[in-house]
Amino acid sequence: MKRGVPTSDSKDHEDVARWIQAAALRMESDKDFCELILLAIERIVATGLNFQALSLYLFAADSKIDALHYSVFHGKVSWMEAYVDDSLAEFYVHENKVVQSWRETQSEGVFVYLCIPSTTGTVTIMAQRMNLFTAAEQAILQYLAPALETLAVRHRDLVNYQRANESYLQARARLIASDTDLMALHDGSFNFAGESADEVARRILDFLPQRLGLDRGGIFLCEDDVLRGFLGMDDKGDIVPISSTVFPLYPECNDGVTHTALIARGEEQYYLT
Repeated sequence: MKRGVPTSDSKDHEDVARWIQAAALRMESDKDFCELILLAIERIVATGLNFQALSLYLFAADSKIDALHYSVFHGKVSWMEAYVDDSLAEFYVHENKVVQSWRETQSEGVFVYLCIPSTTGTVTIMAQRMNLFTAAEQAILQYLAPALETLAVRHRDLVNYQRANESYLQARARLIASDTDLMALHDGSFNFAGESADEVARRILDFLPQRLGLDRGGIFLCEDDVLRGFLGMDDKGDIVPISSTVFPLYPECNDGVTHTALIARGEEQYYLT
């Protein structure tokens, strides 16, 4: 048995964890999430960890109370932005990084809960039974929690990307529609072709002041782990080399990452000042 795998059925739990993580990496659309999380729960229950509901919180990095809440109950999957009150068990578990287990009596019967801390939030399971979850069941959930969290994080990132991309496309469409020169550029009416990279760059830079009414522009190219200036304009509007202007793509300190580098890395589509 590998270290960290909780029971004699460790191979089953390893297989489930690997399956969930692989599913998260394969997920290309937020629409796939519901089916995948239900399949993941089905596989977990098949290993012997029985529960009827799953709740997963992803807390905002800069807040103790703002979170994204995922819930699976009776085969229905939902998620929403949530405010976590300090009276909730999830708040205590996340804040103190401790495991909590408790029993509640409701009109439908007795329910037991198990809540454990994860990397960015909490994972809670619920079952209708009398006895609290055992130490072995707790160990299984703790082992599988990172994989479940990876699935939720992947979904969150896909949703955020979709929102940003839709906003960008709408803004770009409005901008292009409002400017005849940009409309022509979007339609491919301008020819920037050239026999060399230098010629192409010069044609693009000539276009900026002549047709778009801009004062200056510059072109940067990726070179290993830096973004190096290629051609730009001086104060007189002459096109000149700007190779001495360099932005590190992956500086040691994240505070040193420029917007230009983030765009080159594909993490931002544009920025305005």
